Amino acid sequence: MRKSSKKLLVALLSVCLMSVSAVPVFGEEATVAESTTKVVKQQKQEKKVEKAKKTTKKVRVKKSKVKVAKATVNKNKVLIKFRGKVSYENVTVSVQNEDGQEMEVKVLKKTKSQMKLKVNGLEKGKTYSVTITGIKKKKDKEFGYVKTTFKKKK
Repeated sequence: MRKSSKKLLVALLSVCLMSVSAVPVFGEEATVAESTTKVVKQQKQEKKVEKAKKTTKKVRVKKSKVKVAKATVNKNKVLIKFRGKVSYENVTVSVQNEDGQEMEVKVLKKTKSQMKLKVNGLEKGKTYSVTITGIKKKKDKEFGYVKTTFKKKK
């Protein structure tokens, strides 16, 4: 059953149950109308939330001017050295294998000129791509992303 069908069914059942249980007792004739009004208001609110979800825009991140000098691998540790000094803000790092699958990655250390990562599951002879988001050259105004690749030789 669809999500919208379930919502409609729940709303109808709740209205029916309220109308059956809301028997007027000594001047409480308005309870059925009030209950129906509450359900209608709730449905309108749900529609607003759905509309807001649809209108949310994705933010595009620009490519940073940061240049990678080199990336070296030692066991499951990856050291990425940058040309010049860099700054970080809300850094996210992703590592993908040759098949495009995400690897488990942890940032061990960030400095002005390099970043050290721990990547589990690296295999000999395979090439991996790294994307670092939330990085910029020290003098730049906007943060962006930088991509590089490395190969595990041993």
